[in-house]
Amino acid sequence: MQRRYRDFISLLPRNITFQILRYLTLPELSRSRRVCKTWKSIIDQERDLWKSVIKSKSPHTSDKTQTDWDHFQKERLAIKRNWSTGTAELIICEGHTERVLCVCGNTTHIATGGLDRKINIWILNNGTLYQTLVGHTKGVWSVKFLSSAILISGSYEGTIKIWNINTGICLRTLISHKGPVWSLACSDMFCLSGSQDRTARLWLLPKCELHATLAGHTSSIFGVDLNQEQNLCATASADRTVRIWSLTNNRCVKILHASTDDYIMSLTFQHGFIAYAFGVHIIIYRVNVTELRPCHVQKVMETQEHRGRIESVQLLKLNDDDKLPLLVSAGHDGLIKYWDLVNIASQHTYNAQAEDLSKINCLYADRTHIVTVSDDTLVKILDLSNRTHNN
Repeated sequence: MQRRYRDFISLLPRNITFQILRYLTLPELSRSRRVCKTWKSIIDQERDLWKSVIKSKSPHTSDKTQTDWDHFQKERLAIKRNWSTGTAELIICEGHTERVLCVCGNTTHIATGGLDRKINIWILNNGTLYQTLVGHTKGVWSVKFLSSAILISGSYEGTIKIWNINTGICLRTLISHKGPVWSLACSDMFCLSGSQDRTARLWLLPKCELHATLAGHTSSIFGVDLNQEQNLCATASADRTVRIWSLTNNRCVKILHASTDDYIMSLTFQHGFIAYAFGVHIIIYRVNVTELRPCHVQKVMETQEHRGRIESVQLLKLNDDDKLPLLVSAGHDGLIKYWDLVNIASQHTYNAQAEDLSKINCLYADRTHIVTVSDDTLVKILDLSNRTHNN
């Protein structure tokens, strides 16, 4: 009889997985890292796991456990150094036949969608093509992971599809928008979609039931995001405004504006900050939520280093105890830049396009990778991990 089992650690939403892993002791956490590559990647992504268990470390901790802890600390420092110096290995992935429009990732895979109507799933660490998802009838403009195995996609045809990336099967198709779906964002409770029809739709997970329609923009919505507290979401539009919405009553609580006549193409709303891009400009605000003021914003910086329209921005933290996140951006000038939110000048600039610059349409970044997709049909992975940069 064939054995059937499920790897619940890999399948559960990330925050639930971390809550479970926090109950492990240091030796148990050390052993768990050796179960498989996926578990190692998940555990190594969360510094707080190690910080919480190291406090209760027994004097009888094994040499192997101590070695794992030392290796983990050394790897963390090396990754931070690679970001500071711009040290990275370039991996180029070929598999699309037309412009690649969107990218997202989790701890083990990345997903890319393009004008060829395909969604390709790649192994993050080496760029190997893992799966191809076929079902959309027009170009795929947005992809987001709901879990390690479940992906959601939005297309120019106006549909949203939910996929199992292991089987390649489309599990469900959501039909609600009256125009192309340009952007998606997902959290543990919600999925948010932005469309040409000037609305954003909030879907309640895991059943993907339509929870609310956010109306107020007067033009297409190109960017959406949900904050980590899951009490606010944000939408960016060609009407040159960003709207912040309360997820308690689904009302707009703040409107931010572009300072030029350019469309707002992208936004990111994470770690208590919101950043959005229009033309060659990026504006970053700190967002505070209090009982008296549902959404108070304070401008942190505005920059305009890029030489072509910025298509994608993302806020991320290299370590959970970092006070400020990094901001990563990319656009039509073919360049990738990132800032530390302290200095108005970028910390580093990458040109991952070799000699011929190609417009970057979207980026995904985590603590050890920056992935870009562009008009040249290629997917490029910048690997900042310590695997290939050991001294």
